[in-house]
Amino acid sequence: MGKIINRNYELLQLIGKGGMGEVFKARHVHFGNVVAIKKLWPQYSRNEDIRNKFVYEAKKTFEFEHPNIVKTKELIEFEDEYYIIMEFIEGRSLSDIIHREVGPIEPLRAIHLFKQIISAVEYIHGQHPPVIHRDIKPQNILVTPDDEVKITDFGIAKELVDDIQKSTLMKGTPVYMSPEQIITPKAVDERSDVYSMGMTFYEMLCGRIPFDREKVTTPAAIYAEIINGHIPHPTKFYKAIPQSLSDYVMKALAADPRNRFGSVSEMSAALVKIENEIIAAKSNKPRSRRKIDRGSLIFGMITLAFVSIMLIVGLITRPYTSDTKPEANTPDIIPSTPSMIMVEGGEFDMGCTETQVNCDSMEIPAHSVKVEGFYLGTTEVTQELWTQVMGNNPSSRKGDDLPVESVSWYDAVEFCNRLSELANLKKAYSGSGSNITCDFTSNGYRLPTEAEWEYAARGGKLGENRIYSGSNDVDAVAWFNKNSQEYQQPVGQKKANELGLFDMSGNVWEWCWDISGPYDSEEKINPKGVTTGDKRVLRGGGWYSNPQGCRVSARSGNKPERIAKSIGFRVAQSLIR
Repeated sequence: MGKIINRNYELLQLIGKGGMGEVFKARHVHFGNVVAIKKLWPQYSRNEDIRNKFVYEAKKTFEFEHPNIVKTKELIEFEDEYYIIMEFIEGRSLSDIIHREVGPIEPLRAIHLFKQIISAVEYIHGQHPPVIHRDIKPQNILVTPDDEVKITDFGIAKELVDDIQKSTLMKGTPVYMSPEQIITPKAVDERSDVYSMGMTFYEMLCGRIPFDREKVTTPAAIYAEIINGHIPHPTKFYKAIPQSLSDYVMKALAADPRNRFGSVSEMSAALVKIENEIIAAKSNKPRSRRKIDRGSLIFGMITLAFVSIMLIVGLITRPYTSDTKPEANTPDIIPSTPSMIMVEGGEFDMGCTETQVNCDSMEIPAHSVKVEGFYLGTTEVTQELWTQVMGNNPSSRKGDDLPVESVSWYDAVEFCNRLSELANLKKAYSGSGSNITCDFTSNGYRLPTEAEWEYAARGGKLGENRIYSGSNDVDAVAWFNKNSQEYQQPVGQKKANELGLFDMSGNVWEWCWDISGPYDSEEKINPKGVTTGDKRVLRGGGWYSNPQGCRVSARSGNKPERIAKSIGFRVAQSLIR
Protein backbone atom coordinates (compact mmCIF):
# COMPACT_ATOMS: atom_id res chain seq x y z
CA MET A 1 0.00 0.00 0.00
CA GLY A 2 2.94 2.24 0.75
CA LYS A 3 1.36 5.18 2.64
CA ILE A 4 3.66 6.54 5.38
CA ILE A 5 2.03 7.63 8.65
CA ASN A 6 3.77 10.31 10.71
CA ARG A 7 7.03 9.58 8.86
CA ASN A 8 7.41 6.38 10.90
CA TYR A 9 4.93 3.70 9.81
CA GLU A 10 4.35 2.26 6.34
CA LEU A 11 0.91 0.73 5.78
CA LEU A 12 1.37 -2.75 4.27
CA GLN A 13 -2.04 -4.42 4.19
CA LEU A 14 -5.65 -3.88 5.23
CA ILE A 15 -6.50 -6.70 7.65
CA GLY A 16 -9.87 -5.72 9.07
CA LYS A 17 -12.74 -3.26 9.31
CA GLY A 18 -15.07 -2.38 12.17
CA GLY A 19 -17.70 0.07 13.26
CA MET A 20 -15.22 2.81 14.21
CA GLY A 21 -12.44 2.26 11.70
CA GLU A 22 -10.13 -0.09 9.85
CA VAL A 23 -7.01 -2.00 10.88
CA PHE A 24 -3.79 -2.27 8.89
CA LYS A 25 -0.67 -4.34 9.11
CA ALA A 26 2.22 -1.88 9.06
CA ARG A 27 6.00 -1.67 9.41
CA HIS A 28 8.17 0.83 11.24
CA VAL A 29 10.27 2.41 8.49
CA HIS A 30 13.38 2.75 10.69
CA PHE A 31 13.31 -0.31 12.96
CA GLY A 32 11.49 -2.73 10.64
CA ASN A 33 9.21 -4.15 13.34
CA VAL A 34 5.65 -5.07 12.31
CA VAL A 35 2.69 -3.47 14.09
CA ALA A 36 -1.07 -3.20 13.71
CA ILE A 37 -2.56 0.26 13.17
CA LYS A 38 -6.19 1.05 13.89
CA LYS A 39 -7.37 4.08 11.93
CA LEU A 40 -10.52 5.99 12.87
CA TRP A 41 -12.84 6.44 9.92
CA PRO A 42 -12.20 9.97 8.47
CA GLN A 43 -15.84 11.02 8.89
CA TYR A 44 -15.59 10.19 12.60
CA SER A 45 -12.42 12.22 13.14
CA ARG A 46 -14.60 15.32 12.94
CA ASN A 47 -17.16 13.95 15.41
CA GLU A 48 -16.00 15.03 18.85
CA ASP A 49 -17.94 12.35 20.76
CA ILE A 50 -16.65 9.46 18.64
CA ARG A 51 -13.15 10.92 18.48
CA ASN A 52 -13.06 11.15 22.26
CA LYS A 53 -14.09 7.49 22.57
CA PHE A 54 -11.29 6.51 20.18
CA VAL A 55 -8.74 8.49 22.20
CA TYR A 56 -10.16 7.02 25.42
CA GLU A 57 -9.66 3.50 24.06
CA ALA A 58 -6.03 4.27 23.24
CA LYS A 59 -5.32 5.77 26.67
CA LYS A 60 -6.94 2.92 28.61
CA THR A 61 -5.31 0.12 26.65
CA PHE A 62 -1.95 1.92 26.80
CA GLU A 63 -2.16 1.48 30.58
CA PHE A 64 -2.99 -2.24 30.38
CA GLU A 65 -0.19 -4.76 30.89
CA HIS A 66 -1.57 -8.26 30.46
CA PRO A 67 -0.44 -11.15 28.21
CA ASN A 68 -3.99 -11.72 26.93
CA ILE A 69 -4.73 -8.12 25.95
CA VAL A 70 -3.42 -6.56 22.73
CA LYS A 71 -0.85 -3.95 23.76
CA THR A 72 -1.25 -0.34 22.65
CA LYS A 73 2.05 1.38 21.85
CA GLU A 74 1.14 4.85 20.66
CA LEU A 75 -1.64 7.28 19.67
CA ILE A 76 -1.00 9.45 16.59
CA GLU A 77 -2.83 12.42 15.10
CA PHE A 78 -1.63 12.84 11.51
CA GLU A 79 -3.15 15.00 8.78
CA ASP A 80 -6.34 15.43 10.85
CA GLU A 81 -6.78 11.68 11.20
CA TYR A 82 -6.31 9.47 14.28
CA TYR A 83 -4.35 6.22 14.59
CA ILE A 84 -3.73 3.74 17.40
CA ILE A 85 -0.45 1.80 17.08
CA MET A 86 -0.76 -1.71 18.56
CA GLU A 87 1.22 -4.92 18.71
CA PHE A 88 0.62 -7.12 15.65
CA ILE A 89 -0.85 -10.53 16.46
CA GLU A 90 -0.09 -13.37 14.06
CA GLY A 91 -3.25 -15.43 14.08
CA ARG A 92 -6.96 -15.24 13.42
CA SER A 93 -10.12 -14.37 15.31
CA LEU A 94 -11.92 -16.82 17.54
CA SER A 95 -14.89 -16.34 15.20
CA ASP A 96 -12.82 -17.61 12.26
CA ILE A 97 -11.76 -20.67 14.27
CA ILE A 98 -15.38 -21.50 15.05
CA HIS A 99 -16.94 -20.75 11.67
CA ARG A 100 -14.12 -21.45 9.21
CA GLU A 101 -11.92 -24.05 10.89
CA VAL A 102 -13.44 -26.40 13.42
CA GLY A 103 -17.07 -25.66 14.22
CA PRO A 104 -17.73 -26.71 17.84
CA ILE A 105 -14.44 -26.54 19.74
CA GLU A 106 -13.48 -29.64 21.71
CA PRO A 107 -14.32 -28.96 25.39
CA LEU A 108 -10.80 -29.08 26.85
CA ARG A 109 -9.43 -26.83 24.11
CA ALA A 110 -12.40 -24.48 24.57
CA ILE A 111 -11.70 -24.33 28.30
CA HIS A 112 -8.00 -23.62 27.64
CA LEU A 113 -8.92 -20.66 25.42
CA PHE A 114 -11.73 -19.43 27.67
CA LYS A 115 -9.53 -19.41 30.78
CA GLN A 116 -7.30 -16.88 29.01
CA ILE A 117 -10.34 -14.72 28.19
CA ILE A 118 -11.32 -14.91 31.86
CA SER A 119 -7.82 -13.88 32.92
CA ALA A 120 -7.87 -10.80 30.70
CA VAL A 121 -11.35 -9.70 31.78
CA GLU A 122 -10.54 -10.34 35.45
CA TYR A 123 -7.56 -8.01 34.98
CA ILE A 124 -9.59 -5.11 33.56
CA HIS A 125 -12.30 -5.58 36.17
CA GLY A 126 -9.55 -5.28 38.79
CA GLN A 127 -8.54 -1.80 37.63
CA HIS A 128 -9.26 1.25 39.79
CA PRO A 129 -11.92 2.06 38.84
CA PRO A 130 -12.98 -1.23 37.16
CA VAL A 131 -13.23 -1.23 33.36
CA ILE A 132 -16.16 -3.00 31.68
CA HIS A 133 -15.46 -4.16 28.11
CA ARG A 134 -19.14 -4.29 27.00
CA ASP A 135 -18.40 -5.92 23.63
CA ILE A 136 -16.80 -9.29 24.34
CA LYS A 137 -17.45 -11.55 21.36
CA PRO A 138 -15.50 -14.02 19.20
CA GLN A 139 -14.72 -11.33 16.58
CA ASN A 140 -12.85 -9.29 19.23
CA ILE A 141 -10.74 -12.21 20.43
CA LEU A 142 -7.57 -13.07 18.51
CA VAL A 143 -5.90 -16.48 18.77
CA THR A 144 -2.30 -17.20 17.80
CA PRO A 145 -1.16 -20.47 16.15
CA ASP A 146 -0.10 -21.61 19.66
CA ASP A 147 -3.63 -20.99 21.02
CA GLU A 148 -2.65 -17.86 22.93
CA VAL A 149 -5.59 -15.50 23.33
CA LYS A 150 -5.47 -11.72 22.83
CA ILE A 151 -8.52 -9.53 23.54
CA THR A 152 -8.88 -6.38 21.46
CA ASP A 153 -11.32 -3.56 20.65
CA PHE A 154 -12.02 -1.58 23.82
CA GLY A 155 -13.79 1.13 21.82
CA ILE A 156 -16.95 1.08 23.96
CA ALA A 157 -15.35 0.08 27.26
CA LYS A 158 -16.68 1.88 30.34
CA GLU A 159 -15.20 2.84 33.69
CA LEU A 160 -17.52 2.29 36.65
CA VAL A 161 -17.44 5.87 37.89
CA ASP A 162 -20.71 7.80 38.12
CA ASP A 163 -19.41 10.97 36.54
CA ILE A 164 -17.41 9.33 33.73
CA GLN A 165 -19.03 8.20 30.48
CA LYS A 166 -22.55 7.89 31.85
CA SER A 167 -24.78 6.65 29.08
CA THR A 168 -28.42 6.07 28.32
CA LEU A 169 -27.52 4.45 24.97
CA MET A 170 -27.17 0.76 24.21
CA LYS A 171 -23.60 -0.13 23.32
CA GLY A 172 -22.50 -3.58 22.14
CA THR A 173 -23.29 -6.28 19.59
CA PRO A 174 -26.92 -7.49 19.88
CA VAL A 175 -26.29 -11.23 20.17
CA TYR A 176 -23.76 -10.81 22.99
CA MET A 177 -25.51 -8.03 24.94
CA SER A 178 -26.92 -8.71 28.40
CA PRO A 179 -30.57 -7.90 29.11
CA GLU A 180 -29.55 -4.92 31.24
CA GLN A 181 -27.44 -3.50 28.39
CA ILE A 182 -30.62 -3.48 26.33
CA ILE A 183 -33.11 -2.29 28.95
CA THR A 184 -31.12 -0.07 31.33
CA PRO A 185 -27.65 0.80 29.96
CA LYS A 186 -26.83 2.77 33.11
CA ALA A 187 -27.07 -0.45 35.14
CA VAL A 188 -24.20 -2.14 33.32
CA ASP A 189 -21.54 -3.60 35.63
CA GLU A 190 -19.07 -6.50 35.64
CA ARG A 191 -21.91 -9.02 35.33
CA SER A 192 -22.71 -7.70 31.84
CA ASP A 193 -19.27 -8.90 30.74
CA VAL A 194 -20.03 -12.22 32.46
CA TYR A 195 -23.09 -12.55 30.21
CA SER A 196 -21.15 -11.66 27.04
CA MET A 197 -18.45 -14.15 27.98
CA GLY A 198 -21.12 -16.80 28.55
CA MET A 199 -22.54 -16.21 25.07
CA THR A 200 -19.04 -16.38 23.60
CA PHE A 201 -18.37 -19.68 25.39
CA TYR A 202 -21.74 -20.98 24.17
CA GLU A 203 -20.69 -20.29 20.58
CA MET A 204 -17.29 -21.90 21.14
CA LEU A 205 -18.83 -25.14 22.42
CA CYS A 206 -21.78 -25.35 20.01
CA GLY A 207 -20.29 -23.82 16.86
CA ARG A 208 -23.32 -21.52 16.68
CA ILE A 209 -25.36 -18.97 18.62
CA PRO A 210 -28.55 -20.16 20.35
CA PHE A 211 -30.98 -18.21 18.17
CA ASP A 212 -32.73 -19.60 15.10
CA ARG A 213 -31.31 -17.55 12.22
CA GLU A 214 -34.40 -18.16 10.10
CA LYS A 215 -36.83 -16.88 12.76
CA VAL A 216 -34.72 -14.39 14.68
CA THR A 217 -33.62 -12.12 11.85
CA THR A 218 -33.55 -8.60 13.34
CA PRO A 219 -31.86 -6.93 16.34
CA ALA A 220 -35.31 -6.36 17.86
CA ALA A 221 -36.09 -10.08 17.66
CA ILE A 222 -32.72 -10.90 19.24
CA TYR A 223 -33.37 -8.40 22.04
CA ALA A 224 -36.73 -10.06 22.74
CA GLU A 225 -35.12 -13.50 23.00
CA ILE A 226 -32.39 -12.20 25.33
CA ILE A 227 -34.72 -10.20 27.58
CA ASN A 228 -37.15 -13.13 27.91
CA GLY A 229 -34.33 -15.58 28.59
CA HIS A 230 -35.22 -17.82 25.64
CA ILE A 231 -31.86 -19.54 25.42
CA PRO A 232 -31.71 -23.35 25.11
CA HIS A 233 -29.01 -25.38 26.81
CA PRO A 234 -25.89 -25.89 24.66
CA THR A 235 -26.51 -29.66 24.73
CA LYS A 236 -29.57 -29.13 22.54
CA PHE A 237 -27.23 -28.43 19.63
CA TYR A 238 -24.17 -30.46 20.58
CA LYS A 239 -24.69 -33.39 22.90
CA ALA A 240 -20.96 -34.06 23.34
CA ILE A 241 -20.74 -31.08 25.72
CA PRO A 242 -20.45 -32.31 29.34
CA GLN A 243 -23.55 -31.43 31.35
CA SER A 244 -21.51 -29.57 33.96
CA LEU A 245 -20.10 -27.33 31.24
CA SER A 246 -23.56 -26.73 29.78
CA ASP A 247 -24.86 -25.74 33.24
CA TYR A 248 -21.87 -23.42 33.65
CA VAL A 249 -22.71 -21.58 30.43
CA MET A 250 -26.37 -21.25 31.37
CA LYS A 251 -25.47 -19.75 34.76
CA ALA A 252 -23.41 -17.09 32.99
CA LEU A 253 -26.39 -16.39 30.70
CA ALA A 254 -29.01 -15.94 33.41
CA ALA A 255 -31.38 -13.11 32.43
CA ASP A 256 -31.30 -11.76 35.98
CA PRO A 257 -27.76 -10.56 36.84
CA ARG A 258 -28.28 -11.72 40.44
CA ASN A 259 -28.44 -15.34 39.21
CA ARG A 260 -25.18 -15.18 37.24
CA PHE A 261 -21.68 -15.63 38.53
CA GLY A 262 -21.09 -12.68 40.81
CA SER A 263 -17.66 -12.00 39.32
CA VAL A 264 -15.21 -13.23 36.74
CA SER A 265 -13.09 -14.63 39.59
CA GLU A 266 -16.04 -16.82 40.56
CA MET A 267 -16.32 -17.94 36.92
CA SER A 268 -12.64 -18.88 36.94
CA ALA A 269 -12.85 -21.02 40.08
CA ALA A 270 -15.93 -22.88 38.81
CA LEU A 271 -14.33 -23.57 35.42
CA VAL A 272 -11.13 -24.98 36.93
CA LYS A 273 -13.23 -27.46 38.92
CA ILE A 274 -15.12 -28.57 35.79
CA GLU A 275 -11.88 -28.86 33.81
CA ASN A 276 -10.39 -31.16 36.45
CA GLU A 277 -13.52 -33.31 36.41
CA ILE A 278 -13.36 -33.70 32.60
CA ILE A 279 -9.66 -34.58 32.70
CA ALA A 280 -10.28 -37.15 35.44
CA ALA A 281 -13.15 -38.68 33.45
CA LYS A 282 -10.92 -39.02 30.40
CA SER A 283 -8.02 -40.62 32.24
CA ASN A 284 -9.89 -42.78 34.75
CA LYS A 285 -12.54 -44.48 32.65
CA PRO A 286 -12.53 -48.07 33.98
CA ARG A 287 -11.03 -50.76 31.80
CA SER A 288 -13.27 -53.72 31.08
CA ARG A 289 -11.76 -57.01 32.26
CA ARG A 290 -13.02 -60.56 31.78
CA LYS A 291 -11.76 -63.67 33.50
CA ILE A 292 -10.49 -66.18 30.96
CA ASP A 293 -10.37 -69.85 31.85
CA ARG A 294 -7.90 -72.36 30.43
CA GLY A 295 -10.43 -73.88 28.03
CA SER A 296 -11.31 -70.51 26.62
CA LEU A 297 -7.64 -69.68 26.20
CA ILE A 298 -6.96 -72.88 24.24
CA PHE A 299 -10.04 -72.30 22.09
CA GLY A 300 -8.91 -68.73 21.49
CA MET A 301 -5.44 -69.88 20.38
CA ILE A 302 -6.97 -72.34 17.93
CA THR A 303 -9.30 -69.64 16.63
CA LEU A 304 -6.41 -67.19 16.27
CA ALA A 305 -4.44 -69.71 14.24
CA PHE A 306 -7.40 -70.34 11.96
CA VAL A 307 -7.98 -66.61 11.46
CA SER A 308 -4.29 -66.10 10.64
CA ILE A 309 -4.49 -68.75 7.93
CA MET A 310 -7.62 -67.15 6.53
CA LEU A 311 -5.91 -63.75 6.44
CA ILE A 312 -2.97 -65.17 4.53
CA VAL A 313 -5.15 -66.60 1.80
CA GLY A 314 -7.20 -63.40 1.69
CA LEU A 315 -10.56 -64.96 2.46
CA ILE A 316 -11.63 -62.72 5.31
CA THR A 317 -14.22 -60.03 4.75
CA ARG A 318 -15.81 -57.91 7.44
CA PRO A 319 -19.49 -57.13 6.87
CA TYR A 320 -21.01 -54.62 9.24
CA THR A 321 -24.38 -54.43 10.94
CA SER A 322 -24.99 -50.98 12.37
CA ASP A 323 -27.25 -52.22 15.16
CA THR A 324 -24.88 -54.83 16.62
CA LYS A 325 -22.69 -53.96 19.59
CA PRO A 326 -18.93 -53.90 19.08
CA GLU A 327 -16.95 -57.03 19.82
CA ALA A 328 -13.65 -55.18 20.03
CA ASN A 329 -12.02 -54.28 23.34
CA THR A 330 -13.67 -51.43 25.24
CA PRO A 331 -11.62 -48.24 24.79
CA ASP A 332 -9.59 -47.32 27.88
CA ILE A 333 -10.35 -43.59 27.64
CA ILE A 334 -12.93 -41.30 26.11
CA PRO A 335 -11.58 -40.51 22.63
CA SER A 336 -10.41 -37.07 21.62
CA THR A 337 -12.76 -35.17 19.31
CA PRO A 338 -11.39 -35.16 15.75
CA SER A 339 -10.17 -31.79 14.53
CA MET A 340 -12.76 -30.59 12.01
CA ILE A 341 -12.85 -27.78 9.44
CA MET A 342 -16.13 -26.09 8.53
CA VAL A 343 -16.46 -26.09 4.74
CA GLU A 344 -18.78 -23.35 3.53
CA GLY A 345 -21.21 -24.60 0.89
CA GLY A 346 -20.97 -23.53 -2.74
CA GLU A 347 -20.99 -24.50 -6.39
CA PHE A 348 -18.11 -25.98 -8.41
CA ASP A 349 -17.28 -27.96 -11.52
CA MET A 350 -16.68 -31.59 -10.57
CA GLY A 351 -14.67 -34.03 -12.64
CA CYS A 352 -12.28 -33.48 -15.52
CA THR A 353 -11.94 -29.69 -15.55
CA GLU A 354 -9.38 -27.99 -17.78
CA THR A 355 -6.55 -28.12 -15.20
CA GLN A 356 -6.96 -31.87 -14.72
CA VAL A 357 -4.71 -33.41 -17.37
CA ASN A 358 -4.92 -36.95 -18.77
CA CYS A 359 -8.27 -37.71 -17.14
CA ASP A 360 -9.66 -41.22 -17.39
CA SER A 361 -13.18 -42.06 -18.48
CA MET A 362 -14.56 -42.16 -14.90
CA GLU A 363 -13.81 -38.42 -14.50
CA ILE A 364 -15.83 -37.41 -17.57
CA PRO A 365 -17.88 -35.32 -18.09
CA ALA A 366 -17.13 -32.31 -15.89
CA HIS A 367 -20.43 -31.12 -14.44
CA SER A 368 -21.76 -28.42 -12.13
CA VAL A 369 -22.42 -29.44 -8.53
CA LYS A 370 -23.83 -27.54 -5.55
CA VAL A 371 -23.11 -28.70 -2.02
CA GLU A 372 -24.34 -27.43 1.33
CA GLY A 373 -21.92 -26.56 4.12
CA PHE A 374 -20.45 -29.40 6.18
CA TYR A 375 -17.58 -30.25 8.52
CA LEU A 376 -14.62 -32.35 7.39
CA GLY A 377 -11.74 -33.88 9.33
CA THR A 378 -8.56 -31.79 9.16
CA THR A 379 -6.59 -35.01 8.66
CA GLU A 380 -7.24 -38.63 7.92
CA VAL A 381 -8.32 -40.65 10.97
CA THR A 382 -5.19 -41.52 12.92
CA GLN A 383 -4.34 -44.84 14.49
CA GLU A 384 -4.42 -43.18 17.92
CA LEU A 385 -8.05 -42.10 17.48
CA TRP A 386 -9.04 -45.40 15.88
CA THR A 387 -7.57 -47.35 18.79
CA GLN A 388 -9.31 -45.15 21.36
CA VAL A 389 -12.67 -45.73 19.67
CA MET A 390 -12.38 -49.32 18.45
CA GLY A 391 -9.96 -50.86 20.96
CA ASN A 392 -7.74 -52.39 18.25
CA ASN A 393 -5.41 -51.33 15.46
CA PRO A 394 -5.60 -53.22 12.13
CA SER A 395 -2.84 -51.16 10.46
CA SER A 396 0.14 -52.94 8.98
CA ARG A 397 2.58 -50.18 9.98
CA LYS A 398 1.94 -48.91 13.50
CA GLY A 399 2.20 -45.34 14.79
CA ASP A 400 -0.18 -43.07 16.71
CA ASP A 401 0.10 -40.22 14.20
CA LEU A 402 -0.06 -42.43 11.12
CA PRO A 403 -3.37 -42.73 9.28
CA VAL A 404 -5.24 -45.91 10.13
CA GLU A 405 -5.26 -48.32 7.18
CA SER A 406 -6.32 -51.85 6.34
CA VAL A 407 -9.90 -50.83 7.11
CA SER A 408 -12.89 -51.69 4.95
CA TRP A 409 -15.75 -49.34 4.09
CA TYR A 410 -17.85 -51.27 6.60
CA ASP A 411 -15.16 -50.68 9.25
CA ALA A 412 -15.20 -46.95 8.52
CA VAL A 413 -18.99 -46.82 8.89
CA GLU A 414 -18.80 -48.76 12.15
CA PHE A 415 -16.13 -46.37 13.46
CA CYS A 416 -18.30 -43.34 12.66
CA ASN A 417 -21.26 -44.76 14.59
CA ARG A 418 -19.18 -45.73 17.61
CA LEU A 419 -17.49 -42.32 17.72
CA SER A 420 -20.93 -40.66 17.52
CA GLU A 421 -22.17 -42.77 20.42
CA LEU A 422 -19.14 -41.91 22.54
CA ALA A 423 -19.68 -38.21 21.77
CA ASN A 424 -23.42 -38.45 22.59
CA LEU A 425 -24.35 -37.59 19.01
CA LYS A 426 -27.07 -39.09 16.85
CA LYS A 427 -25.67 -41.94 14.76
CA ALA A 428 -25.69 -41.29 11.02
CA TYR A 429 -25.84 -44.93 9.90
CA SER A 430 -28.43 -47.66 10.28
CA GLY A 431 -29.11 -50.99 8.58
CA SER A 432 -26.63 -53.68 7.64
CA GLY A 433 -24.66 -55.09 4.74
CA SER A 434 -25.76 -53.70 1.40
CA ASN A 435 -28.76 -52.04 3.08
CA ILE A 436 -26.87 -49.49 5.17
CA THR A 437 -28.46 -46.04 4.98
CA CYS A 438 -27.14 -42.65 6.05
CA ASP A 439 -29.18 -39.99 7.83
CA PHE A 440 -27.63 -36.77 6.54
CA THR A 441 -29.78 -34.73 8.97
CA SER A 442 -28.08 -36.28 12.02
CA ASN A 443 -25.25 -34.51 13.84
CA GLY A 444 -23.15 -37.67 14.09
CA TYR A 445 -19.93 -38.53 12.30
CA ARG A 446 -20.09 -40.02 8.81
CA LEU A 447 -18.07 -40.43 5.63
CA PRO A 448 -18.08 -37.51 3.20
CA THR A 449 -19.99 -37.83 -0.03
CA GLU A 450 -17.79 -37.91 -3.12
CA ALA A 451 -19.00 -34.42 -4.08
CA GLU A 452 -18.19 -33.06 -0.61
CA TRP A 453 -14.77 -34.69 -0.76
CA GLU A 454 -13.85 -33.20 -4.15
CA TYR A 455 -15.26 -29.77 -3.29
CA ALA A 456 -13.14 -29.68 -0.12
CA ALA A 457 -10.07 -31.07 -1.92
CA ARG A 458 -10.37 -28.25 -4.46
CA GLY A 459 -10.38 -25.73 -1.59
CA GLY A 460 -14.11 -24.93 -1.57
CA LYS A 461 -14.85 -21.24 -2.10
CA LEU A 462 -11.17 -20.46 -1.50
CA GLY A 463 -9.94 -22.86 -4.15
CA GLU A 464 -7.55 -21.73 -6.88
CA ASN A 465 -8.21 -24.54 -9.40
CA ARG A 466 -5.10 -26.56 -8.56
CA ILE A 467 -4.16 -29.94 -10.01
CA TYR A 468 -3.62 -31.42 -6.55
CA SER A 469 -5.22 -30.42 -3.26
CA GLY A 470 -3.58 -27.10 -2.44
CA SER A 471 -0.86 -26.97 -5.09
CA ASN A 472 0.21 -27.73 -8.64
CA ASP A 473 3.34 -29.30 -7.12
CA VAL A 474 2.45 -32.81 -5.99
CA ASP A 475 5.54 -33.09 -3.75
CA ALA A 476 4.41 -30.06 -1.71
CA VAL A 477 1.08 -31.57 -0.66
CA ALA A 478 1.19 -35.35 -1.09
CA TRP A 479 2.97 -38.50 -0.03
CA PHE A 480 3.11 -40.55 -3.26
CA ASN A 481 5.28 -43.15 -4.95
CA LYS A 482 8.31 -40.88 -5.38
CA ASN A 483 8.65 -39.61 -1.79
CA SER A 484 6.75 -41.95 0.55
CA GLN A 485 9.44 -44.62 1.06
CA GLU A 486 6.71 -47.13 0.18
CA TYR A 487 4.50 -46.69 3.23
CA GLN A 488 2.13 -44.15 4.75
CA GLN A 489 3.51 -41.13 6.63
CA PRO A 490 2.34 -39.17 9.71
CA VAL A 491 -0.68 -36.98 8.99
CA GLY A 492 -0.37 -33.23 8.65
CA GLN A 493 3.28 -33.11 7.52
CA LYS A 494 2.74 -31.76 4.03
CA LYS A 495 1.31 -28.36 3.07
CA ALA A 496 -2.41 -27.91 3.77
CA ASN A 497 -4.83 -26.81 1.06
CA GLU A 498 -6.71 -23.51 1.02
CA LEU A 499 -9.17 -24.72 3.68
CA GLY A 500 -6.50 -26.03 6.04
CA LEU A 501 -7.06 -29.70 5.12
CA PHE A 502 -4.05 -32.03 5.04
CA ASP A 503 -3.30 -35.07 2.88
CA MET A 504 -6.33 -34.76 0.61
CA SER A 505 -3.83 -35.78 -2.07
CA GLY A 506 -1.78 -38.89 -1.31
CA ASN A 507 -0.87 -40.80 1.88
CA VAL A 508 -3.87 -43.19 1.93
CA TRP A 509 -6.90 -43.53 -0.31
CA GLU A 510 -10.04 -42.34 1.48
CA TRP A 511 -13.41 -44.07 1.54
CA CYS A 512 -16.44 -41.95 0.60
CA TRP A 513 -20.11 -42.71 1.13
CA ASP A 514 -21.09 -43.09 -2.53
CA ILE A 515 -21.53 -46.19 -4.62
CA SER A 516 -19.02 -45.97 -7.46
CA GLY A 517 -20.51 -45.22 -10.85
CA PRO A 518 -20.23 -43.01 -13.94
CA TYR A 519 -20.95 -39.26 -14.03
CA ASP A 520 -23.55 -37.60 -16.23
CA SER A 521 -23.66 -34.01 -17.47
CA GLU A 522 -26.68 -32.82 -15.48
CA GLU A 523 -26.29 -30.23 -12.74
CA LYS A 524 -26.39 -31.83 -9.30
CA ILE A 525 -27.40 -30.54 -5.88
CA ASN A 526 -25.90 -32.42 -2.92
CA PRO A 527 -25.38 -35.59 -5.01
CA LYS A 528 -24.84 -38.85 -3.17
CA GLY A 529 -23.80 -41.13 -6.01
CA VAL A 530 -25.52 -43.74 -8.12
CA THR A 531 -28.07 -46.04 -6.51
CA THR A 532 -26.73 -49.44 -7.58
CA GLY A 533 -23.34 -51.07 -7.79
CA ASP A 534 -20.99 -53.32 -5.87
CA LYS A 535 -18.16 -50.83 -5.15
CA ARG A 536 -17.74 -47.77 -2.93
CA VAL A 537 -15.81 -44.67 -3.97
CA LEU A 538 -12.17 -44.09 -2.99
CA ARG A 539 -10.54 -40.68 -3.48
CA GLY A 540 -7.22 -38.87 -3.11
CA GLY A 541 -4.60 -41.43 -4.03
CA GLY A 542 -2.17 -43.11 -1.67
CA TRP A 543 1.47 -43.50 -0.79
CA TYR A 544 2.07 -45.86 -3.73
CA SER A 545 0.11 -43.79 -6.30
CA ASN A 546 1.72 -41.86 -9.13
CA PRO A 547 0.97 -38.12 -9.39
CA GLN A 548 -1.91 -38.87 -11.75
CA GLY A 549 -3.73 -40.75 -9.00
CA CYS A 550 -3.32 -37.87 -6.53
CA ARG A 551 -5.18 -35.27 -8.62
CA VAL A 552 -8.32 -33.78 -7.06
CA SER A 553 -10.51 -35.28 -9.78
CA ALA A 554 -8.95 -38.77 -9.79
CA ARG A 555 -11.44 -41.50 -8.88
CA SER A 556 -11.20 -45.09 -7.77
CA GLY A 557 -13.46 -47.60 -6.09
CA ASN A 558 -13.43 -50.97 -4.45
CA LYS A 559 -15.75 -53.46 -2.83
CA PRO A 560 -16.83 -52.28 0.62
CA GLU A 561 -15.35 -55.34 2.32
CA ARG A 562 -11.93 -54.73 0.74
CA ILE A 563 -9.00 -54.00 3.08
CA ALA A 564 -5.58 -52.79 1.98
CA LYS A 565 -2.65 -51.05 3.64
CA SER A 566 -3.17 -48.09 1.30
CA ILE A 567 -6.82 -47.45 2.27
CA GLY A 568 -8.03 -45.26 5.14
CA PHE A 569 -10.61 -42.48 5.53
CA ARG A 570 -11.51 -39.17 7.18
CA VAL A 571 -14.76 -38.24 8.89
CA ALA A 572 -17.38 -35.63 8.06
CA GLN A 573 -20.39 -34.13 9.83
CA SER A 574 -23.47 -32.43 8.46
CA LEU A 575 -23.75 -28.75 9.27
CA ILE A 576 -26.96 -28.59 11.31
CA ARG A 577 -28.32 -25.04 11.48
